[in-house]
Amino acid sequence: MTALADLKVIDLSESVAGQYCSRLMSGYGADVVLVEPPGGSQVRQLGPFSKLHGDSTTFYHLNIDKRSVVLDAERDFARLKAMCAAAHVVLVPRGDLVDRLRDPAGKTVFCRISDFGEYGPYAGWQGGEMVHQALSGIMYYNGRTGEAPLFGVGHRVQHVAGVGAYTAVLAALRTGAGELIDIDVHKTAASMSYNLPNQYFYSGTFDERNGTKYNPDLLIRARDGWVTVFVYAYRWPAMCEALGLSALRDHPDFQTQVDRLARWDQVSEQASAAAKDITAADLVMLLQSLGVPAAASLTPEELANSPHLAARKYWKSAQTDAGERRAFGAPFRLSQACWRAENALTTEEDASS
Repeated sequence: MTALADLKVIDLSESVAGQYCSRLMSGYGADVVLVEPPGGSQVRQLGPFSKLHGDSTTFYHLNIDKRSVVLDAERDFARLKAMCAAAHVVLVPRGDLVDRLRDPAGKTVFCRISDFGEYGPYAGWQGGEMVHQALSGIMYYNGRTGEAPLFGVGHRVQHVAGVGAYTAVLAALRTGAGELIDIDVHKTAASMSYNLPNQYFYSGTFDERNGTKYNPDLLIRARDGWVTVFVYAYRWPAMCEALGLSALRDHPDFQTQVDRLARWDQVSEQASAAAKDITAADLVMLLQSLGVPAAASLTPEELANSPHLAARKYWKSAQTDAGERRAFGAPFRLSQACWRAENALTTEEDASS
């Protein structure tokens, strides 16, 4: 059983956020048609690119179990409008296309996804992941003291905006009123900027990157990789026990969390020295057995071969012209309805289908 099998979706979004939103719908059974302009969706140009298949792996994973139709929105506008009128949900980019396609009296839910929305000083700006992370304040707080702001890799803001669009669409479908939803990635990025705006709203202050250590997160260099550990104050003795650091545990300069954080570089150096002959996997198992939160920092290869994800049956396979190809599984699970990851994007010649 699939949860959204009765849902017909037209995706004109031309963004990671939009195509991730419709991927969440196709995963749970919706009939999704990706309408691409002549030359293909611009998401096809986003890396990384598969060494085996030559295509954008971003585009591939976003568009499993969808159908693709190549259509010139201006030359074939009547056909496009008919397709949208027959759909339950239409995802559109910024601009007046939604006004031309949408019947305000109809029941089709339209979701407009853009970088900065339809109005405001930045409305006409070009976005991009780095731009959104910069404008949201996320980059300002990332990086070392005195150095440039640090960009966090990946399309993280776009994916969160896609989840927001998915949630909004499902809520709008409940009203039966043909809602027009606006999702802009910039607001999504601002909502991801941790607790920093709240501090400013409350006290008018904010923290500079001054080298002060606030969180007891620790990176330990083991024999064959890095292990990340979060050393809560009440887990400090257990962490020292695991690594044989009783002298550090008992030293008067390391008796409180504030004292330890002020000397965190020394903690890191001694912990890594103690772990130099221990494998990352063994160190993690030892720390976890003592109740200390720890995990190995996995490479992509290690993640792909994670025994936990395999046991949870996370990875799926989609059929392509070249045979089976690995695919991501469901980001969440329903107890009855299954997640689809069966076929790569299929192209249809006739846009009227």
